[in-house]
Amino acid sequence: MLSPSQPASLDSQLFQSEENGGYLMITQLEIRNFRCFKNVKLNGLKRFNFIVGQSGAGKTALVEGLFLVGGGNPEIWFRIRRWRGIGEGLIQVGLRQNYEALFRDMFYAFNQSQGAFLRIIDSVEGKRELEIFYDHSDVTRLPIGDQKGKENAFAVDPISFKWDFGSRVSHSRVEIVDGALQMKGSAQVYPVFLVSPRTFSGKENAGFYSTLSRTKRAKPVLDAVRSIFPDVEDISLEMLAGEPLIYVSLPGLPEKLPLGDLSGGLNKYIEILLAILINPGGVVLIDEIENGFHHRNLPALLRNIVEMCEENRVQLFATTHSYEFLQVMAEAVASSKNGKDDFSLIRLERNGIDSPTITTVSGEAFEAAISEDFEVR
Repeated sequence: MLSPSQPASLDSQLFQSEENGGYLMITQLEIRNFRCFKNVKLNGLKRFNFIVGQSGAGKTALVEGLFLVGGGNPEIWFRIRRWRGIGEGLIQVGLRQNYEALFRDMFYAFNQSQGAFLRIIDSVEGKRELEIFYDHSDVTRLPIGDQKGKENAFAVDPISFKWDFGSRVSHSRVEIVDGALQMKGSAQVYPVFLVSPRTFSGKENAGFYSTLSRTKRAKPVLDAVRSIFPDVEDISLEMLAGEPLIYVSLPGLPEKLPLGDLSGGLNKYIEILLAILINPGGVVLIDEIENGFHHRNLPALLRNIVEMCEENRVQLFATTHSYEFLQVMAEAVASSKNGKDDFSLIRLERNGIDSPTITTVSGEAFEAAISEDFEVR
């Protein structure tokens, strides 16, 4: 799990949120010319939002958009690219088309001329917007090959990321300096974490667990894990060749095992729990939430996640392909503290290469559909 660092103003956000009788929650989302979305708006988002749709419908792109608008520096785009398996090697920007190729797939139908726009509205800060565009007013000259400073240097409009969150605007460009990408400027980041099959980092998870342990807030992790994996005796932070890692104690073994040596489901579950506990009052995004878990564990797993989000005032967005998971979710809707009003189902449909259409289904309608065995994915 990788995320923007915690914003300095998070404590004040929580204070304002408690005064308002709730917590920070994204209520609206607007996306234009980003990934597969030409122009979409989502209203009435809830505490728990589950995103469904066929493969390629745009579920991952939707959570990536939420994550991107919460960033503070263009570097966050390069992290998203690496999670997609793109840009893991050395980036070569010696030609203009190479530079622009780093961003082409960000824009709907590869249309870079219009720029991309993302906006969220939440219950505490109000609006937060991100515009991504080529800045025609600030041309950067890039040398071809080793011909630095010679006549065959070419001009490129650097791409700009402009964050606007009401009281402040932050503008950052991706420029080429001495053959390397340079990104100046940094906006206040949003309290949002992304968990997906591609974001796992044992080092970062160890850092998060260390923070919880030091502040005596780690016990809920062990309690939640043991409710599903009862053989786990203890969870601790240990050093392996100078690197801090999360270790798990199991019965019958003379030594603890690194978390990475155990099941993918246990790894993912702890990763989700850490994301929630380290980010109170924030937003957690989970891509493919059901992956790695046996269907028999889904009821207890979802119940624990919902309860932990409620206790820590965390808003949840999660994508899923699993009908079994949605059936379990319907049970969670019925047992939630605030019932059906806390849940929404976001359904994406896409025909061919067109932008997806998005339908938001209320918790009440979703529960009724599942009870009648309607297909809602």
